[in-house]
Amino acid sequence: MNVNTSTPTLSTLLNYKAVLVFSDSGGFQDPTTLGNVLASYVNAGGGVVEATFANTNGTNFSLGGQWASGGYDPFVIASQTEDTELTLGTILVPNSPVLSNVRTFDGGSSSYHSTGGVTANTTVIADWSNGSPLVVQKTGFTGNIVGLNFYPIPSTSRSDFWQVGTDGATLISNALVFAAVPEPPTSVLMLLGLACLAEIFARRKWRIPGKIIQRRSIAGRVGPAAERV
Repeated sequence: MNVNTSTPTLSTLLNYKAVLVFSDSGGFQDPTTLGNVLASYVNAGGGVVEATFANTNGTNFSLGGQWASGGYDPFVIASQTEDTELTLGTILVPNSPVLSNVRTFDGGSSSYHSTGGVTANTTVIADWSNGSPLVVQKTGFTGNIVGLNFYPIPSTSRSDFWQVGTDGATLISNALVFAAVPEPPTSVLMLLGLACLAEIFARRKWRIPGKIIQRRSIAGRVGPAAERV
């Protein structure tokens, strides 16, 4: 959808599990309404991936409304910079699913990105080679929010954009997949852990070096004879 000429409704976005949002010349048609809609979408469990220039301070380039006032934006809105070719720098969260199979990334000869830092409750997953944040994750909301501090159009469209010989497509795809699947809350994880333990007690033998232990099922019956370790 071209948000330079139209603004989606919440009901439209709810047809999707995640959306990629970025801006360019002319900016958003209605940054305030779009920001309100995206905030409501995240509150409903939708995932948002925000990319350059939606994190810059050009006219109508950044999101307004509840997105800005409610602390949803992972980036501090700032000016853009370009014309120095940058690559993937320090990986700070190597086990992040957003970086799965991402081994190289080249932003192209322009390497457009925001000069701003990150907002509260935002984790930097990876940096650019100049130390600026490249991939970030915002936490604290129902839906997942990922920030990609580069312009997401590849060099097949213009030679100075991110280079298609590197893993930009994988990075964008990973970000959308991650944003589309909200992480379970800690309480759910704890319940899953307890359920797994209960299953182990019910079905498995427990072995401690030098001792014989019988397992008991949840119903309290003695299970098969335990083995000496």
